[in-house]
Amino acid sequence: MLDKETPYLSHCLNSVVTQIYPQWEICIVAADNTVLKEYRRRFPNQIKLADNQTSTPYNTALAMVTGEYVALIEPFDLLTKDALLEIAKWINQSSVDMLYSDEDQVNEGGLFDAPYFKPDWSAEMLKGQLYTGQLSVYRTHLLKKIGGFRRELQALQIWDMALRFTAQTQRIQHIPKILYHKRRQPPLSSTLRLKMLQAALDREGQGGRVTLNTTAPNTCLLHYPVQGEPLVSIIIPTKDMADTLAQNIEAIRTITSYPHWEIIIVDNGSTEAATFALFEKYQAELGTNFTVSRHDIPFNFSKLVNQGVKVLDKETPYLSH
Repeated sequence: MLDKETPYLSHCLNSVVTQIYPQWEICIVAADNTVLKEYRRRFPNQIKLADNQTSTPYNTALAMVTGEYVALIEPFDLLTKDALLEIAKWINQSSVDMLYSDEDQVNEGGLFDAPYFKPDWSAEMLKGQLYTGQLSVYRTHLLKKIGGFRRELQALQIWDMALRFTAQTQRIQHIPKILYHKRRQPPLSSTLRLKMLQAALDREGQGGRVTLNTTAPNTCLLHYPVQGEPLVSIIIPTKDMADTLAQNIEAIRTITSYPHWEIIIVDNGSTEAATFALFEKYQAELGTNFTVSRHDIPFNFSKLVNQGVKVLDKETPYLSH
């Protein structure tokens, strides 16, 4: 922690000490100051302080941890009052090594905006962006096992740690609830980001390479060499509109130069004769490369795509169209 962060520090600490869940400790690495002295006076057994500049502050704090799980909180951010309670609930429900929640941002006026509702666990997405963000919780012994944090990566230490941590376990859960209020942060170093992520891809040994994503800050794009000619399954949710569907299918047949593909139609309750005639036409022309899977459910694009995925072999790449 730096002195310039002190104005926000009391708000951060207060968001922890007022948690509904009482079993917590705070491990702080900072020069002592008036705010810290007051909170340590009030909570002498739960707040620990170290002033150690010889190691990464995260590793210094990690060495003080006695809990089974570790949550990382920046000194200018805030927890919701039920954050630790929600974490404890999820830990008690299942054996997990990592948890992460949704988050939003807090502005200078103390108002919350920019909610970030995250997807469930995705190892590939984490390589392109630190989408797990905050609040993230890690099993302590596994965090120590991988060597904690690397100071030379500066602001990228947490992202690098998360990549190395998740390479050791798949017991990772997403809590679909905002538990963390984050202040806006400056962009990450592009050069260091590329170096860190390329090292992660090199550890995989799949020949991947990383480039900057110029359309979204603090993110990168991953590129992997294609091995052979894997089957590409194109999933198309539809309901009637035979003319439009025919245009889509003909575009695939005439424009693509890649030979190994199939089309999976997820029919969401079509009733028109022209649609069924179109299905029969392409089943005759494309054979096993054309499949219709019918699902008469209220329209939900994501759910329909997921129904199409169930038709696939688990190793088959797919494209939602």
